[in-house]
This record gives sequence, structure tokens and C-alpha cells, in this order.
Amino acid sequence: MKKIHQTELNSLIQNHNIYIETLTDIKKRGKKLVLDEVDFTDNDLSSLNFADTYITSSLFKSHIFKSNNFGDAKLYDCTFENVIFENCNLGKTIFDYSQITKSKFYMCNLLNLETIETCFEEILLNKCLINDAFSYCSIKRIEFIECTFSSTEFWQCIIKNMRIFTKDKKCDIKKCIKEINIGTIERPIIIKGETAIKYFENNCVINYLT
Repeated sequence: MKKIHQTELNSLIQNHNIYIETLTDIKKRGKKLVLDEVDFTDNDLSSLNFADTYITSSLFKSHIFKSNNFGDAKLYDCTFENVIFENCNLGKTIFDYSQITKSKFYMCNLLNLETIETCFEEILLNKCLINDAFSYCSIKRIEFIECTFSSTEFWQCIIKNMRIFTKDKKCDIKKCIKEINIGTIERPIIIKGETAIKYFENNCVINYLT
């Protein structure tokens, strides 16, 4: 994995941001950001509009993203470690084949994420809007605090040690469970119906806040 100098990255970010503007302003010209195998640990990414970026097999470590737009970003096979997302738009973000660990999401929009074979571990989500955000992925040691769920099924996910803290007394996430993977990502074993609900109940705790 290579490093990229901040000066070079700033130029690429500027061109990509201009490219995004060209979608609504044809007088401007830019270039879409496409990068592979980059270690961004020492880079400042705060000014990047991630929308429609194409980044693969790269490392994001100890970054703090505030109000960044990740809408439609393609982030394949990337590693996110100890990353904070605050008030970010993650609508239709593609995290396929990625690893997201020891990270936190505050007041983020997680609508229609694509998470095929993605591993989420030691994750906190606080006051996030979640809709169809998790499917075909692995979720371990994850906490949802006062999140709003809509049409979320955790479709064929591996689920272990999930905790949900909510003030919504009508919240019954197990009603959204239809199919759960009790195998591995490489060798899935799918259970359905009441068997899936019972498994979910044994691996998820719902705490009702006052």
C-alpha cells in the first residue's frame, strides 16, 4: 500500500470537487477521484466531497469526518479503523468487501448502504437514520443508541453481540428479521422465520431508555 503526499492529494481533491460541481455547472471542469491501495492515515481529507469517488483497497485510520458527503461513494475493499463519522451523508455508499472496526457514527444518514461481505466490528451508532443499511455482511459488537430504523432487515447478516438503546417503546427490531446467516461470509448457513428470530433474540439486547 502506497502513501500519497498531501500536496498531490489536495490537487486530486480539488479536481474531484470541481468534477462534482460540473454535474450542475457545465462551465466548470474537473476530474473524478479514482485511487487504489492508498494509506490515507497521514492525510487530511476534510475538504473532500466523497460523492461518486472510486477508492479501492485503501486504509482510513483515525480520521474524523464532519458533515462530509459520502453519497454514492464507491469504497471497495477498504479498511476503516478508529474512524468517526459525524453528521455525514452515507446514502447509497458502497462499502462492499470492507472492514469497519472500532468506529463511531453520530447523527448520520445511513440509507441504502451496500455492504456485501463487509465486516462491522466494535461499532457505535448514535442518533443515526438507518434504512436498508445492512445486508449480506457481518455485524459483531455493535451498539445503536436512539437510532431511527426504517425498513431494516439485517438481511442474511451474521449478528453477534448487538445492543439497541431506544426511547421508542414500540421498537421491536426482531419483527424485521427474516433471514440470518449463522455460518461465515465464505460459507453462509441461512436460517429463516421463527428460527432466525430466536437466534436474533439470543444475540441482541434491546434496552428501552426513559
